[in-house]
Amino acid sequence: MKIKAFAFDMDGTLLLPDSSGPHPETMKALKEAHEAGYKIILATGRPIYQTKATASSIGFVSYIVGNNGASLYNLKAEKNISTNFLTEELFQTMVKIGEETKSFFVMSTTENVYKLNFYDGTNVPEWVTMSVNDFGEPDKREDVEKAARTEKITQLTIKNDKELILEKHTELKAKWNEKVSMHIANEVYLDVNPLGASKLTGIETVLKNDGIDVSEVMTFGDSGNDIQMIEGAGYGIAMSNATEGAKAVADEIIGHHSTDTIAVKLREVIKSQSK
Repeated sequence: MKIKAFAFDMDGTLLLPDSSGPHPETMKALKEAHEAGYKIILATGRPIYQTKATASSIGFVSYIVGNNGASLYNLKAEKNISTNFLTEELFQTMVKIGEETKSFFVMSTTENVYKLNFYDGTNVPEWVTMSVNDFGEPDKREDVEKAARTEKITQLTIKNDKELILEKHTELKAKWNEKVSMHIANEVYLDVNPLGASKLTGIETVLKNDGIDVSEVMTFGDSGNDIQMIEGAGYGIAMSNATEGAKAVADEIIGHHSTDTIAVKLREVIKSQSK
């Protein structure tokens, strides 16, 4: 098996704990991989707009697989190449769940990201504050509802504490298993995507034009929404800080995302395949 592309989850994997960017050595190793002819892909639960800055800082990312594979972006062509979307009816259902559970709600479309905060308590938990810091202030409900009618929806998300998210994932998976794809990201996000969408299917789709099979891809991840790409790629790697589920399906477990462990692995692959 010859590796021709590297795909990276962002939070908890490629990015340092403060989300400022990759480790300096990893940045150098990514450049070395690019110069050696490898394709670089960012595969994340984040929407495209929250990923472009990192892609630009790296400078030679070929594709963004955003929203857990529901939103696909070709950086060279500057074009969103997504094809499957969620319905307005499902949006209304997820908004209702967000209200009932007092969650932070996020809708991603091919054009933008919209937020609603249904938490109404006086003692605001940390996850609500972090949501506002990550996504910005909530939008007006009428604006979000208009966007749901007029734009193409790629992901619907609720954020809450991990116990509630796990409970809702179990409940909705039993109810919607044949209608949508669902992923838990970083324990506190429940992401709903079009049926069949995953980071793995997104990677497969974007690399078709380059004639690269998923068996020729090395993936790096740490969370529940990385499991399919870790297990399904040619070689899947989990970080030492990964969930037990991600570690269980990995071909290899490397160091913590706060270190240069990804750089070490990239250079190992480049060196072994250049002989």
